[in-house]
Amino acid sequence: MAVTFTDNSYVGSVFEDFLVAMVSANRTVQEGHAHVESGINKKLFIPSLDVTGNIIQPWQNSVPTESGTTVLTERSITPTDLMIYTKFTPNEFRDYWDFSQPSSSNALIFTELPEPFRNAMQNYIIRKSGFSVAQTLWSGDAVTSPAPSYPLNLFSGWIYRALNDSAVIDISGATTLTASNVEDELDKVYQSVLDSVVFNPSLKMFVSIKTGKLMQTASNAISGKGTTFLQVNGLNDMSYNGVKVIALAEVPDDVIFCTIADTTEDSNLWFGVTNASDANAGFNDFRIDRVDNSGEIWFIKSSMGIGTEIVRPSEVVLYDGR
Repeated sequence: MAVTFTDNSYVGSVFEDFLVAMVSANRTVQEGHAHVESGINKKLFIPSLDVTGNIIQPWQNSVPTESGTTVLTERSITPTDLMIYTKFTPNEFRDYWDFSQPSSSNALIFTELPEPFRNAMQNYIIRKSGFSVAQTLWSGDAVTSPAPSYPLNLFSGWIYRALNDSAVIDISGATTLTASNVEDELDKVYQSVLDSVVFNPSLKMFVSIKTGKLMQTASNAISGKGTTFLQVNGLNDMSYNGVKVIALAEVPDDVIFCTIADTTEDSNLWFGVTNASDANAGFNDFRIDRVDNSGEIWFIKSSMGIGTEIVRPSEVVLYDGR
């Protein structure tokens, strides 16, 4: 007789909650450094409007002369199809979940996986995948051959897009960052920021944890020696000339990525997630089920798509000394 299962497939709002939690389990998202769009079907179009030229002119009675140019740029996020899949044997965790079984059950193989254990496995998958997603948001490269190692080959991230966009402001002569040169290199980035965005409160410089520590060392070395643009009060409170510096484990060493970044639609950093991908076979949900009805091995499987985009590349300053 086949074993039946209860509540082993999650769709709709329950799956959406899992998906959002999975991609949000990192500081890039939790601290509000990117705009996230969920529930994308196949592609998300992002319009960006720019008006150039002399749009203000003297008043006149006659029909005004055309002045200025309106340019509508449309970028898009096309999520890359991804899948989570792993196996486990519940009996190996028996000390944890046996208490939740019905007292009348003496079977070694239960027909329903206990909810506490099921939730624990789901939460572990969320924690485990969160940092991998964050690394790929920044450093993913699904194009270059040979492909980089997991997880950077899953989809292309913001640094890849910046490196391959001619509108991005690239800092020439970028080099390995040290405690002795980090302040000068930060200044190169700062001096290259467009005047139109330099006072934007959401302008940020993103660096690695190692670079953040180099900033601490540099700040300590100049402490008490006069005015400095470098302000460091711990890794969570750093700035250069008033621009916030965010140290993230997911950002590679010797990189400074400067742009407007927050959770609003004005953010320059966007990424999208979807659970409706034609490339996924059979279902677009989150499942915990038995691999085979006669065995004790279970699986966790989920399908989704993730993609990134930079909305206004001309407002990005990239320092890449790798």
